[in-house]
Amino acid sequence: MQQLPVFEHGYKVRHPSQCTLVTEPLIVPHYSASVSDLVIYLLYLSIDRATMVTPPISLVSFISTTTMFKITLALCLLLGVILAVSCKKQEEALPKSSEKLITKFSFLQFMPAGDAIIDAATKQITATVPSSADPTKLIPSISVSAKAKVLPESGKVHDFAKPVAYTVTAEDGTTSSYTVTVTRTKSNSKEIISFSFNDFTPAVVATIDPAALTIKATLPATANLANLRPTIKLSDGATSDPATGVYSDFSRIAPFVVTAENGTTQTYSVQLEKELLITSGKLPTRSVIYVSNSDGFELNAVDALTGTKLWTFNNKGVALFANPTIYDGNVILPSYGVKFIDCSSGVQNGLIPSDFLGESSPVVQNDILYYGSGTDGYLRAFDLKTKKMKWSAYADYWVNSSPTILKNYVIVSIENVNVLDAYDLETGTLKWRNFRVDGRTNPCTFENTVIAAGRGQLRAYDVDSGRFKWIFNLVNSSVSSPTQSDGVVYVGSNDANAYAINASDGTLKWKFKTGGNIDSSPIVAGQLVYFYCKDSFLYALDKTTGAEKWKFKIGQPSNYNEDRVNSSPVVVDGVVYIQGVDAVLYALNATTGSKIWQFNEAGVLRYSSPCVIDKAGKIYHSGLSGLTN
Repeated sequence: MQQLPVFEHGYKVRHPSQCTLVTEPLIVPHYSASVSDLVIYLLYLSIDRATMVTPPISLVSFISTTTMFKITLALCLLLGVILAVSCKKQEEALPKSSEKLITKFSFLQFMPAGDAIIDAATKQITATVPSSADPTKLIPSISVSAKAKVLPESGKVHDFAKPVAYTVTAEDGTTSSYTVTVTRTKSNSKEIISFSFNDFTPAVVATIDPAALTIKATLPATANLANLRPTIKLSDGATSDPATGVYSDFSRIAPFVVTAENGTTQTYSVQLEKELLITSGKLPTRSVIYVSNSDGFELNAVDALTGTKLWTFNNKGVALFANPTIYDGNVILPSYGVKFIDCSSGVQNGLIPSDFLGESSPVVQNDILYYGSGTDGYLRAFDLKTKKMKWSAYADYWVNSSPTILKNYVIVSIENVNVLDAYDLETGTLKWRNFRVDGRTNPCTFENTVIAAGRGQLRAYDVDSGRFKWIFNLVNSSVSSPTQSDGVVYVGSNDANAYAINASDGTLKWKFKTGGNIDSSPIVAGQLVYFYCKDSFLYALDKTTGAEKWKFKIGQPSNYNEDRVNSSPVVVDGVVYIQGVDAVLYALNATTGSKIWQFNEAGVLRYSSPCVIDKAGKIYHSGLSGLTN
């Protein structure tokens, strides 16, 4: 029989076979029994669960509260140890998982998130992100098999510019390797973000209009526009032709084609100009006549008192058709572009460049130069103070007539399409257009009315609306620009008549028959109106009655067809200056028509007329507002 343990405090533990079921509460025999004894006792019970205790005596009343707490705590600790040991044994008995799959891979920073494609056989993962994404700073979200782990970790920023290797470790320690490849969608972005010329100090940064697809910049006056290299910043993935850093020709408008990643394209137009170095000229201390010619390609300065030549500017083989004018001590001379020639020395002080020959006589008002730039079809406004183009208006065809200014409008007739246009003085916006005028003549004005010649008629329009007001039939066509003085319009015609017409209603006041067609424009000074006729006579008529006061023969044509000569007279301080087909500039007494002097080196003027500045600085020319002196 098993020996029962006996404890020193007088109670014993009996084998179940030797005792009966005890229903009384547990009784400790002695109040002095230690907790350690009880723990040993309970440990024994845990080993032999059938063992029962029959205390010999009842001593419950002798156990203190502290002792009971200790007993309870000991029992809890013992129970925890037993459970832990039991669970560990059960866990050690279960097999560990070998699952090591990546089940889902995505980039949650893009909404909606797109799942990558996982090839379970090859362990290849492919993902596509938006074209705007930075592949070096992507945050993946990764799902793996239960109890498996993945490295690099999910939810951490990683560089996917190149394929990335991922390792999945199963619970049992085995591993599996995946390769993740990320591609960006091909962008359709094809913008030029910046366009600059960094070879200059400071760098010249162009202005980009993304709506109009234009790029504009003003470069130093010393720049060679035919050989410049731009620095270009494009949309991500885009390319340009020409490419950044490549020397290109910008002497004309240059196209730059930008191609996006997806192959779509758009074309920018790059337009460059140079800073204009226009310096002030020096006004003469005497009255001077400036006359340009079409055969000698020269601008001559002639003493208005004596007819002596002061200087000559050679235009290097380019004919001069437009009337010159004067501003800030310079003669403004239309040619290829607009040249600024010093009034006193004949030295060129500046240039507004152009590839087109200008035949339009310029007009200056409030420091703004208005002129037609010739066959490129533009009417332009140039700020003479800032040396910047104020505006350019495309007029559909050649602008060879001279601008006329009335109120807030610039009025100009357009050759070949034969229209009369009104443009906003400040912005260059086309306000109205009318047809059936001659594009070679410029209009005159009266009060709120614009009066223009063309197609055998003289027509009047309201300047604000462009509405037709009245018409006068000239029988034949006319390229003579009308002149208005004291409410009367004077105009020549190809029926050899000079006409005076009431500006208010278009009724005839008088007409005068000459010996040939009149293409030259009349000018009024005092009580006389002067016409240059193709019978080679200059006529002076009474402006009120049309009666002839005198006429002067100014020579016969030599080497030019007389029908091509349209030069008009200018009257200054009682002297009429007129240049004829015989290449002679005449100074005549305005009252009597007697010759004062002649200058024989003037050259032939087809269209250009003299410009005069007196010693007080007052300017006289035939191209101002309808050829009014």
